[in-house]
Amino acid sequence: MEKNDKKDFVVEIISIGEELLIGKIVNTNATWLASRVTKLGGKVRRITVVGDDVYEIISAINEAIKRKPNLIITTGGLGPTFDDKTMEALAKLINKPLKINHEIANIIRERCLRKNLPVNEKRLKMAYVPEGSKVILNRIGLAPGVIITKNNVKIVALPGVPDEMKDLFNRGIAPLICGEKFFEEELIVEDIYEADIASIIDEVMNKIPEVYIKSHPKIEDDKVVLKLHIYSRRSHEVVKNAVKMIIEKICLTKGKIRHCLAG
Repeated sequence: MEKNDKKDFVVEIISIGEELLIGKIVNTNATWLASRVTKLGGKVRRITVVGDDVYEIISAINEAIKRKPNLIITTGGLGPTFDDKTMEALAKLINKPLKINHEIANIIRERCLRKNLPVNEKRLKMAYVPEGSKVILNRIGLAPGVIITKNNVKIVALPGVPDEMKDLFNRGIAPLICGEKFFEEELIVEDIYEADIASIIDEVMNKIPEVYIKSHPKIEDDKVVLKLHIYSRRSHEVVKNAVKMIIEKICLTKGKIRHCLAG
């Protein structure tokens, strides 16, 4: 079992939906969540994708719980259709029944009446949440988010609709995340291949072990361009020292630094 550093607020993300597994939809929710969690001081340890199956969802959450993160965030599967299984999975996970939340049901009725939509069983399905769960009301859509706990691990379920997911996260989940600040800078480097810069990265990371450096190569106008992402949770000074060292060594190889973006 992996152990958490005491300074880390560890988060795992579980994205739910067959459309992700068949490549129909790009998993932008996980990307956005990972970025937000990181900037808030959290550390995303793993991102998992599962289909719309109750037992696959339960299995993925239970596996994450064994790794003892501070928080598990799921997205998707909270809507009105037959394949929205997340609430059912969460109820089974904590061995509680799904019960109608009358506040949510009233909100659904009110919004449907306002838009001249029928208040039917499918829409009211979104008012059923695991007994004892904490509800995060949805200001944009109808499906609420919920927070449950199992084995001292908080599990948050958010809608898969991006605007709804972002709003619920910012209001209900962001305040829960606490950890070390994230410091980053980016260098755009030209006229040097990734294989040639690898030894520079190794040397800098050995001399400044508090930083992590990742290179991302691409071709622009038949020229090799590398984006170097340099980051640390220690201090911005550490990152700046690493950047300075990289620039000096790249200049010795006659590579070109296009620009540096402070994070």
